[in-house]
Amino acid sequence: MRKKKKKTLDILPKILCVVFAIVIWFYVMQVDRTDYEETFDGVEIVLANTSLLEERNLSVISGKGYTVDVTLSGKKSNINKYSSDDIKVTADLKDISEAGEYKIPISVGTLPAGITFEEFEYNEITVYVDEKTSASVSIEAKVSGAIFGQEYEYGQLETEFDSVMVSGPKKLIETIDHASASVDFSTLGIISE
Repeated sequence: MRKKKKKTLDILPKILCVVFAIVIWFYVMQVDRTDYEETFDGVEIVLANTSLLEERNLSVISGKGYTVDVTLSGKKSNINKYSSDDIKVTADLKDISEAGEYKIPISVGTLPAGITFEEFEYNEITVYVDEKTSASVSIEAKVSGAIFGQEYEYGQLETEFDSVMVSGPKKLIETIDHASASVDFSTLGIISE
């Protein structure tokens, strides 16, 4: 009887050691792996050095609002601390000195120790830049939604100002014919006085 009890006591530490080893193995494989990769979707690409463009009297027409998928690798426990908002991706416009279309390479900002950048979904973005200009455009007033009774009509609409100053990329400013000022009477029903 004593031998049987001693055997039972010898087996219990062995079972606990096996369970403990499985727990450690699971932790290392699932939580603290060094070969873990994760892709962060929709990381916003920030245009760097736009102030230099403004100093050169240039303006970005398009190229804002790009997002990219970024793949990082490292310890799973470190990567799990990050979200798409924590990753900084930039396209540097410092070398642009005149209007035109440019392919700008993108780069990821500084990452903490133990996390490395693997790949982007794509490596560059297209940016259109034009001269910055201003122009005065005339204002045209119009009425919408007005229903007049038989004996009524509206006269000439007059605005307080004849024109308005607009600023922006030259290519877009040249396409503006006029500015519109609209008066909406749709909530009044039939106008009879």
